Amino acid sequence: MDFQITHQMLNPKIRIVSSSKFKDYAINQYGSKIGSTSDDYIEIGGRIEPSSKYYLMNYQFSESVNNFSGNFSVSIYEDVDTDSNECIFSKVKNLDIVYIYEDSERNEKNLENNDPVFIGIVHQKNMQSMMNNGKVSRVTRLDGNGVYSLVGDLSVSLDIHSLTGVDAAKTSEDFTRKIESLRDYPSIVESLWDSFISISKDVCEKGAINSTIFIDELLGSFFIGSATPIKEIFKFENMTEIRFPVVANFWTQSVNKFSDMIRTLLPSNIFEIFGCVESKGKPVLKFREMPFSPEAWKELPMSDIDPLFLTGYSISQSDSEVYNAFLAYIEGSNQDAAFSLTLGAIENRIEKDTEKMAKYGYRPLQVNFRGYNRSKDFAKDEEPKKAIKLCAEKMKEWYGSLDELYSGTINLVRGVGDNLPKIGERIKFINYEFYVTDKTHSWGYGNPITVTLNVSRGAYYNSMGQRDTQNVLAKEKFGCRYAELKNINS
Repeated sequence: MDFQITHQMLNPKIRIVSSSKFKDYAINQYGSKIGSTSDDYIEIGGRIEPSSKYYLMNYQFSESVNNFSGNFSVSIYEDVDTDSNECIFSKVKNLDIVYIYEDSERNEKNLENNDPVFIGIVHQKNMQSMMNNGKVSRVTRLDGNGVYSLVGDLSVSLDIHSLTGVDAAKTSEDFTRKIESLRDYPSIVESLWDSFISISKDVCEKGAINSTIFIDELLGSFFIGSATPIKEIFKFENMTEIRFPVVANFWTQSVNKFSDMIRTLLPSNIFEIFGCVESKGKPVLKFREMPFSPEAWKELPMSDIDPLFLTGYSISQSDSEVYNAFLAYIEGSNQDAAFSLTLGAIENRIEKDTEKMAKYGYRPLQVNFRGYNRSKDFAKDEEPKKAIKLCAEKMKEWYGSLDELYSGTINLVRGVGDNLPKIGERIKFINYEFYVTDKTHSWGYGNPITVTLNVSRGAYYNSMGQRDTQNVLAKEKFGCRYAELKNINS
């Protein structure tokens, strides 16, 4: 018996909004008015065809938990008429906003209010002109990143040799004093953003009372009506009270980039920072601690993979990344590596897997936290020791079994009314649960929308979120046809 895969021929579209008009568009789209007029944007493709001159050829966009930039590319075909020489290439400017929509039948009659699946900002454009049988046509390609990448891209220079007029030492001192009393991550991240915006305003328009910064204003426009609109883009999950040390003094007399500063505050081995588009078409930048514990894993949203939309998958298991010793440092405190003068002092702070050490030798993973509360006597304080121990335990739980877990790629087509998993969520597949780390959507004219999911941490998990890598049933299902997969997924 032959099994057929169901392909859904959806009709995606894009909407391009000029950054110079975006605030007016946002007031209509997100504010008191309902819906935007076609004068506010250029719309191409999909079931709504406001223009017969422009045609959507293809697009692709990607998101990942390993970065908060995201990326996209869109290609637009157009016939060249004799009445106008204006083309998409000349209409669209760098830093314009691009919405990508993937509609389905249930939204066909209400497509205007359909939520976008990706919101990007243009950073590069390319145009090719072709002549065939006396007819001229053009293809314009737009490339860029997720609009939330503007947060990480913001930079300020405190170089004393540049004419910024900003005192690096005073900036560092003011920021240190400002965050000394803070006890939660959101307040510290928002304070850092305020410092960047303040310095940017000071440098751009020295002495101006109501000076504005483009990035601050544009991102804030997504949250019209909020008391602090720009900070609405920051979303914190499982991050309230500070568990690990936060650096107090880290500004340098050079270029300071917000994404680099954030990573100094929140090391990548412990925290995830990634961008995505949530409900109602608003971009967010998520900050969260890795879901180390079974409790945190269980709380992640989970979706099933419908085999009817499955076109292929691959599963792998590898010992190319093995860690068996886990250690954290707090630079400048008595938990700094420089203070560990003996092997015994270090040994007491390492979480080890002796069985894997016997197999692979010593393979450490460590994370450094910069800074500590200088008002305390750390020689006597137990708080840093507790933080270090907790951090090492969490790293062992998350990174200590990578060679035992399954990773892979799942290829799908988008279906009518389907609900795809997002990055940073779980999926259930062949009776295993996986962690979605990357997602790519691709579409070309005349073809279905294809989705590629990169997944990791595959294993059998019980209802309490605890992992059991010895589950025989799931292993027997590797390589099944989609009809058989449907039976074990249900």
